[in-house]
Amino acid sequence: GEEREIPGARSNYPEEKPAHRVTVDGFWLDATEVTNRQFMAFTKATGYQTQAESGWDPKEFPLAPADQLKAGALCFTPPPQAVELWRPG
Repeated sequence: GEEREIPGARSNYPEEKPAHRVTVDGFWLDATEVTNRQFMAFTKATGYQTQAESGWDPKEFPLAPADQLKAGALCFTPPPQAVELWRPG
């Protein structure tokens, strides 16, 4: 592997802070992007699961509605109140 310096963070996960040197093993990178269809074929062939396929444990998020414990749910759920579309947030 090759040693590289990675940036740190002030919050989030403990392994992200402070900035430190890490060794990264070699890996393969395709010349082009992987399509959704190709990734789906890969997951079916290998059994690989991301958070999107496995979902979140409702016990870890007791106040969250069950239908929102899947990838993308919060991004596409309209808010209950009217919002001003010209102003973010």
